[in-house]
Amino acid sequence: MAVWCAAMIPLGGCIFAFRDFDDDGSDGEPNSGKILVRMINASLSFGVDPELYATGQAVTNLNTDLFVDANKKGGFGDYGTGLLDPGQDAQIEIDCGAARVVGTRGGRFLKRSTGEVVATGQQRVVSQELQFDCGDVITITYEGKGPNEATTAIAVSRP
Repeated sequence: MAVWCAAMIPLGGCIFAFRDFDDDGSDGEPNSGKILVRMINASLSFGVDPELYATGQAVTNLNTDLFVDANKKGGFGDYGTGLLDPGQDAQIEIDCGAARVVGTRGGRFLKRSTGEVVATGQQRVVSQELQFDCGDVITITYEGKGPNEATTAIAVSRP
């Protein structure tokens, strides 16, 4: 198994990638044409809006090219709202052509009773052919520890 960390200079972040290799050094099964994004709300106290975005276009400015309403993914979570309850997880498949760049603004952690934002996680972004390939699984874990205390981690693996 190979593990590496790629620092994205504009983000100053680290993305951990895990990849299993066959005996011949190849990376296993052929591409499936999709990626699977798993979102895990590891907080037991707060709901989370994962703020998941994906685009099939090149990205030069995250705020104008990726983090725009047209690229926000939803249809998962409670009743398809795109929100995850405490301890809940969800997943979504995205066609590789529409997932050249995948990222989260960090997630908004919400008080269940009011919907008030109590914390935000860290922005994380991965790019196809740099940190992931078609057929890979991207797992984003959101953990809200308390008001203004939240972390967001992203990992890539091949099934």
